[in-house]
Amino acid sequence: MNEFTRMLAMFALAAVSLFAAKYEDSRRRANQNDERWQAVTAKADALTLHAIMIVAVAVMALLTLGSFGFVQRIGLIHQWSQAQQLLPILFGLLYLAPFAIFAFRTWALMHFDKTL
Repeated sequence: MNEFTRMLAMFALAAVSLFAAKYEDSRRRANQNDERWQAVTAKADALTLHAIMIVAVAVMALLTLGSFGFVQRIGLIHQWSQAQQLLPILFGLLYLAPFAIFAFRTWALMHFDKTL
């Protein structure tokens, strides 16, 4: 990935984050932070925390199981568990995780705002 692509990705992630913050602020003002909106944010926060937990367990399982010999026979896990492949993947996950969490929470807010 060259420098231009990284910069383009950063701008895209910043734009998504700005949209998410504006959406939540506008909906909070429109609903005047009433009980329904508080219920929407509580459900969105709970769903976001569950998604974070599922992803964290999956990453930990991949890292743990990738070190065993019988799992190393699976080609994709064998490739990903190599040190030169694993570090960029982990750094990418750590870089994208806050943006993904923010985007998922915004999606959950939109979803529960429509359904509740």
